[in-house]
Amino acid sequence: MKFFKKNKFGKVMSVDIGSSTIKFLVTEGKYPHTFKVLDYRLVHIGTKEKNITSEELKEIIKNTYQSLECKMSEVRTLIKPQHEVVRVVKLPDVDDDELKKAAGYQLDRYVPFSREEAVFDCTPIAGASAVSGMKKCVLVAIRRGYIEQHCKLFETANITPVIIDVESVAVMNAYIAAAAVFNKDNGIPVDDQNVALVHIGASHTGLSIMNAETPVASRSIDMGADSIVSQVIKILNVEPIIAIDKLQDDQLENNDVSIVINEFVNRICKELKASLSYCKREFDVDVKRLYITGGAAVNKTIISKINEIIGLPTHQFNPFENTNLSALGEGKNDFIKNAPAFVPLFALAVRES
Repeated sequence: MKFFKKNKFGKVMSVDIGSSTIKFLVTEGKYPHTFKVLDYRLVHIGTKEKNITSEELKEIIKNTYQSLECKMSEVRTLIKPQHEVVRVVKLPDVDDDELKKAAGYQLDRYVPFSREEAVFDCTPIAGASAVSGMKKCVLVAIRRGYIEQHCKLFETANITPVIIDVESVAVMNAYIAAAAVFNKDNGIPVDDQNVALVHIGASHTGLSIMNAETPVASRSIDMGADSIVSQVIKILNVEPIIAIDKLQDDQLENNDVSIVINEFVNRICKELKASLSYCKREFDVDVKRLYITGGAAVNKTIISKINEIIGLPTHQFNPFENTNLSALGEGKNDFIKNAPAFVPLFALAVRES
């Protein structure tokens, strides 16, 4: 869970096992100058009729891994959203070796399960102000049983998770790593203003508030793109993969689908407004820009509608801009189209082991 340090080494394989897709990303080099994408996979799982079983998921992971041009025995991976607890907390100002012990003593204050059940980590927030004798940190905790269950998914493929992260921290790390380059390339002011990172996943929407490179707050909104996909499946009577393709189309011809998308964006924006107001009231943090990631961010109409409703500059955040994609060959355009969905894996790829 350590906050961003650039990866100094060679090839890296990162995997995101979501509720509706599995994403593999193979990269090499140091961001931004020598960083390149060597291979990737985006696999849609599930059908209209049934949810996928654990055994089926293991086989999909194995077969997808075997289809890669570049194979490694170790993997960096993300835990499914909504299984973690992420908190910005104040802990005693001790050295890093003692910090995790201090967090463990107070863990029951922040998480709804016991210390014995928890796998947890914490890291100081550089530059964050705190009262004398304390330091502000990000604390992440997950039930041990879920970590073990997640790791077993890779056993059939004979690959071992060596880094396990959570999506909300990964999105923040992706912003910390690439915001300066992205803002410069897109003519966005490079400053220390407060920004909101909005990751629209399949089952949820993650919201993180940042002041420059300092996390302020993190929240998971129980609403994701799957709610649109399920309705589009019914409206058009198509398989999930066709429904997802329809949602990536900026020029929707079906009025019923447009209504579904508008209703979804309105609900998301209602929650975002409430959270932004809370941060302004409680932390005196006034957000000036939004960066949107996740599969739904592929549809620029959704980004435009969020911009219109929230009333703040809103950008599709893509840290892969100007990245070397030549190794992808004919798959280059497809990766560019789906790049916002790979943002959490970008963070895993560029972090130091």
